[in-house]
Amino acid sequence: MFGVVVVFERLFVFTLGFHEDFAIRRLTSSAAGRSDAVLCATIRPVASATFRAYNNLVSFASVSGVRVLRLLDVDPGDPASAVASIMSEVLNVGGVKNVIFDVSGGSRGVTTPAVLAALLLPSLGYNVDIYVSSDGGDVWEARIPSSFLKLLTLNVSQQKLEMLRVLRENQGLTAEEIAAKLRLHEKTVKNKLAELSREDLIARRGRGGGVYLTQWGNLVAFIASAMAERVTGVEVAEAELEEGLVEA
Repeated sequence: MFGVVVVFERLFVFTLGFHEDFAIRRLTSSAAGRSDAVLCATIRPVASATFRAYNNLVSFASVSGVRVLRLLDVDPGDPASAVASIMSEVLNVGGVKNVIFDVSGGSRGVTTPAVLAALLLPSLGYNVDIYVSSDGGDVWEARIPSSFLKLLTLNVSQQKLEMLRVLRENQGLTAEEIAAKLRLHEKTVKNKLAELSREDLIARRGRGGGVYLTQWGNLVAFIASAMAERVTGVEVAEAELEEGLVEA
């Protein structure tokens, strides 16, 4: 008899401390269900309050059919091993490619390696979002989208980077205008714009309106421009050095 391989659509990774409220908020706001799984990570040794928070989260998840895989304890004194342990757990979850890290709970001994693991996973083909939010009081949250993390691992195509750079200098351009500036086919530009929109890097204003960068798109464009300027500067310096050697 062959075992049944369970394939999940999303994996939620929570860094857990003494409270599970933030994890419950994330599962609720994300409409998590039977196709999703949860992995919790905390520091070693595991405190009794953390066990209580974990059990409360398991009880909540069971109502909506979300499967909680385990509570992983990592050594806060060995961050490299902690990163490897978290990544290994993610890699062992069959079929999942969309991973949501919420590092709003737990101590720095687990949140730091969790963030490092999240930064490394896109290079292995994962779509990763990172969330952090306040605990109690006025609730706020911040999100680092997978599109930005992919840039850090050089998984954004050169064409899309060029389009973002053009938009940073000329907000509100149409697809036709972008195609003309980059000397690309308009159909190619429209396809790339659709991808950038799905990645939350651009947005359109009004029906048939121009294209504008989101806050993350603007940051990616800034980095792309800085990288291009740095490469150009190095090439100029090398050319000047070579010219000087020839004259000498």
